[in-house]
Amino acid sequence: MSATTGSATPASPCDGRKHPPTRRGIIVDVMVESADKFVDFMGKAAKAKEYFRFPDEDGKIMHLAIDIGGVALYVEELGNKMDTGAISTPHGRLHLNTDDPAGVGAKLVEHGAKELTKMAEQFWGATFGVYQDPFGQIWSVSNSTNTIEDVPKELARKIIPFVSVRDCSAYMTFLTDALGAEVVYPPAKDPTGKIMCAEMKINGGIIMLGDHCSKDASKTEASMTIAYEVGKDEAGPLAKSFKDNGGEVLEEVSMQFWGQVWGRCHDPFGQPWGLCEVQEGPPPSNEDMAKDMEIGAKYNWRYNWVVEDMPIVYCYGAMSTSAANGPAISEEINKTLPAAFAGAAAAGLAMAGPPASAYYTWDSSPGGTTKFTCGPSVAGGGASALMKDVNGDDIGLGVRTAGGCKCVTTLHTGPYDELKKCYEATFEWVEAKGYESRMPVFELYENDPKDTPPEKLKTKVCIPIVAKGTPKA
Repeated sequence: MSATTGSATPASPCDGRKHPPTRRGIIVDVMVESADKFVDFMGKAAKAKEYFRFPDEDGKIMHLAIDIGGVALYVEELGNKMDTGAISTPHGRLHLNTDDPAGVGAKLVEHGAKELTKMAEQFWGATFGVYQDPFGQIWSVSNSTNTIEDVPKELARKIIPFVSVRDCSAYMTFLTDALGAEVVYPPAKDPTGKIMCAEMKINGGIIMLGDHCSKDASKTEASMTIAYEVGKDEAGPLAKSFKDNGGEVLEEVSMQFWGQVWGRCHDPFGQPWGLCEVQEGPPPSNEDMAKDMEIGAKYNWRYNWVVEDMPIVYCYGAMSTSAANGPAISEEINKTLPAAFAGAAAAGLAMAGPPASAYYTWDSSPGGTTKFTCGPSVAGGGASALMKDVNGDDIGLGVRTAGGCKCVTTLHTGPYDELKKCYEATFEWVEAKGYESRMPVFELYENDPKDTPPEKLKTKVCIPIVAKGTPKA
């Protein structure tokens, strides 16, 4: 281990180590300002091992290989001797290993790609060239001078490039014509006809593709996300590790409507990563996915709904009554919340999670009211006794419960006064999926409004659900 970074000790180009095992095909090649910093981050965040590095005469990394979960990821530094200047940070390049690099390069040019580095035998022994396809994506093509070991099938999908382009259908045609790509799964489209995800195979390697989403509408060239597929229950801790080591979680890891656990991060260098878990069991039906996509598109893909068994939340607070609207509820919470935290501390209750609100009644008619509580989530061990001792009347401070049942949950990111839109979307989802909602609906506040900008506030909305037609208790 390095004494200064804690990452794997760098390997020299002549120490005889092989590349990390991977199948022939597509390998992601990440361009960064500092390879050492990137490798250090990946060692801490994803337990990556460095296998091989090759600097130019100025010390810039021309080629570096690391192993992540048994699969290779290539790294090089901007400005190295072989840098074509076509890639700016952060960006990834697709590296294609093939037995016929010259033939593949000629095919790329035939179908509109631009040759950036002439295909030729390079000083390290490989035949190598670099191309920019008509959609802006950079490809390097070569044969391999290293022994590339075969790996079990479950490792072959660990790292998958996801390329986002302006016209995915045209890009798929290009890949088919120029590189002999084969469609693995038919493209999944949103209600507007945009391709959300298509999967193709090129020389044994997998590439995923999609149209630019609305968030990427201003982009004019291809952009790439590294899709990192891990085992069950590993994506969440990996996202936390990204965040703990200087990265940013853009979309929380959660079950997605296509039946896979997925989340999105940026590493500290701006490279986007999609963290996904191996899908278990059959995917949802096309009908279910169509409903999710229709509602998701209606609300600009702001929300993702997950059905999960939520544990009991023990919320210490007053039982308040206010008008059933956001401003009135906020005013009441501002009055009662300090006393709730002070009371929980005085009672010696341990905090057991984020602060919560639970809504026990809600009358949406004109002039209607809601009865709710808001306060810290406390450990359940002493909650029962405390309810008997402290919660004698209906308005006093005490421990009240929510959850302990099947809920649909979603994460709202943004100001609290926009939660109404979140509830509107979620209740629409509940109806479309054949459920009925139950009370109490509750919210978990995952960051502190005192030190968080309103647009970054995170609120987990939890709505208990039952099958449609279930009698009320």
